[in-house]
Amino acid sequence: MTDTTQSIFGRTLRETSTTIATEPEPETEDGYHSDAESLISNITLPSDYAEDTPPPSPRPSRQNDDNVIQNVALTTEETVNDMFLNPDFADIKVICGDRVFPAHKMILCPQSDFFAACFQGPFRESHEGVVTITDEKPKTIYRLLHFLYKKDYLDVPSAGAAGCDLSYCTKVNFTMYHLAYKFGIPELAKRAAVKQRYLLRSNGIIETDIWSADLAYRCFKGRHDAMRMIHVAILGCEFEGINGEDMEKKHPELKKLCEKYPELCWDLMVYRDWEQRFPDEDRGNGDEYPSWERPYEWVRNKRGGYDIEFQWGPARPMDVGVAWGVYEGAFKEYWKYS
Repeated sequence: MTDTTQSIFGRTLRETSTTIATEPEPETEDGYHSDAESLISNITLPSDYAEDTPPPSPRPSRQNDDNVIQNVALTTEETVNDMFLNPDFADIKVICGDRVFPAHKMILCPQSDFFAACFQGPFRESHEGVVTITDEKPKTIYRLLHFLYKKDYLDVPSAGAAGCDLSYCTKVNFTMYHLAYKFGIPELAKRAAVKQRYLLRSNGIIETDIWSADLAYRCFKGRHDAMRMIHVAILGCEFEGINGEDMEKKHPELKKLCEKYPELCWDLMVYRDWEQRFPDEDRGNGDEYPSWERPYEWVRNKRGGYDIEFQWGPARPMDVGVAWGVYEGAFKEYWKYS
């Protein structure tokens, strides 16, 4: 049974029952398949057009393609950055205290197990498009959203770094590390650990390193937890070559810390063995930046974050790009609020 309908081009089209094609469609008299023909019949081709001669294709340029891809990536990153706290096209709201943060499901849900569950499950948040967080501070949620959009957060007061001390920055990094597990954002955990590591490296005060290590071992669990292991690396470099007698005389606080956390003591002993196995002359010139460090790998753990597993091998140069990326993001945000 066939019927006729009027198309948008003013033609009469015939609709027939649909069948599954098992063979290629037969060619028309002029040698072309009917489905390749234009529905518009009054197209005028140029006089020098030859049907049997395809138009020349430009020779692809690998360099140009790479530039285009890079520019597109930068544009995409800038677009996502501009969406932060931008109510335009925002389809959800995150409420914390007296703050209402406009946000976008397409940004939050792929990166956070918590937000994905809120807006994909049969919950009120999914229907209303609103998430209310009552057990965190607005500034903390601001930093969390800032990371989801810009891959970084500010660990100094927004008013400027003049009144900021290392304990404040440490507490911010530890808080963000905790939120990474709470909200299911593994990359936030890695970022917080990296920021804390470079914070301690730039500080260089042994007493502060010991205080931070004590706090990390008290707050976070896991034999190879990333936040724990960065303190092993920091203390291992600070106390390179130190023996038990020197530790008790010069740094009794470290001795107490090792007695409090036997696993830390063991990891520091292994770190010292690695330093003896691969002395300074095997590591290159450690006096020049970048410094040399023990090789390690980031390993996803079952708790929803990352562990750090140290490798037994020659030291490798520290990744300057990562270090600069940590501080560059902080500087940009600092000047924005100054």
